[in-house]
Amino acid sequence: MIIFWLAVMQTGCMPALTLLLSPPGSVEALKRYIAARNRVSGDAWLMKDPRATLMLEAWQEALGGSAHFVLIYRHWSYCVQSLLKRHAQDLVYCPPSDDLPESALAFWNDVTLAARMWLSYNHHLLAFAEAHPAACLVVSQHDLMQGVQLPSLLRDKFGWQVTDAEESCLNPDYVESSVDADVWDMLPDDLVQSLNAVFARLEALNHTGFKAPLPEAVTDRRPSDFPGYLATFISDRSLAQVAERDATTGIFSGSNFTGP
Repeated sequence: MIIFWLAVMQTGCMPALTLLLSPPGSVEALKRYIAARNRVSGDAWLMKDPRATLMLEAWQEALGGSAHFVLIYRHWSYCVQSLLKRHAQDLVYCPPSDDLPESALAFWNDVTLAARMWLSYNHHLLAFAEAHPAACLVVSQHDLMQGVQLPSLLRDKFGWQVTDAEESCLNPDYVESSVDADVWDMLPDDLVQSLNAVFARLEALNHTGFKAPLPEAVTDRRPSDFPGYLATFISDRSLAQVAERDATTGIFSGSNFTGP
């Protein structure tokens, strides 16, 4: 019994890495890893890795169809905001004289990158969950943070004899319930429509049947002239790579990333 805990909520792995993660011979490489893991942990173990979402079919083949998958999702806007915050820290804390990693600027050079990454990961999740419904338990992060017991879901879905935790280690106070309005405003309408459509399909697969409330869009956490503020900040940090700015929206261009 192998359990995959795939919380596809945020990750720094670019969609282009799908090609790197699934090369010829990858199934055989996974089989070697599985054999080694079985020697250490027996034939029942758990693995948590959101990046495995990009190669679920390879894992399923390598395990001979014996794995079970817990697929956790959350609204795309939370993931976009989280990725922007994470990579903004590189801009804030890296001394101006240091070379910034390309990933630190990628999300500012192309403001659709984080959203397209969410789409890529969750397209893989949906395709696998729809192809292997008996092996997959799909649940939202919101449900788990609101007290839904995962052991109860495992009993119901897979028939496992597992008991509920006496006290949850999850603190709902740490979970965002709002998103900066810029996260919504900066994305093209057609991309937002695609994001909402995929999220609706995820909600339809949710084992609990619950629908999570949509994030609240807020504007009071940013300077009134946010585009000008961000442009000044980047200029002050001597980031010459970011050379072009739309004075109206504050959207930066110039990324060479060509994902889905």
